Amino acid sequence: MKELSKQMIEDFGKGFNAENIKNMQQFYLMQVAEEIQILEPTKKPEDVIRDIYVLEFLGLTSNDDFYESDLE
Repeated sequence: MKELSKQMIEDFGKGFNAENIKNMQQFYLMQVAEEIQILEPTKKPEDVIRDIYVLEFLGLTSNDDFYESDLE
């Protein structure tokens, strides 16, 4: 963070000390997190399991005890 601070002060002038950069980073991350929540609401496990590709992704093999269609 200190190296970034030095470089930014050289490039853009004062106002880019390590503490300010840390605050800018936190602000940005909070904004991104809020945007993600708006665009992609939290899913419940039931919503994810219904995806036909989840069992394949998890590496579960087909067997007679359950079928993916039974989960829906």
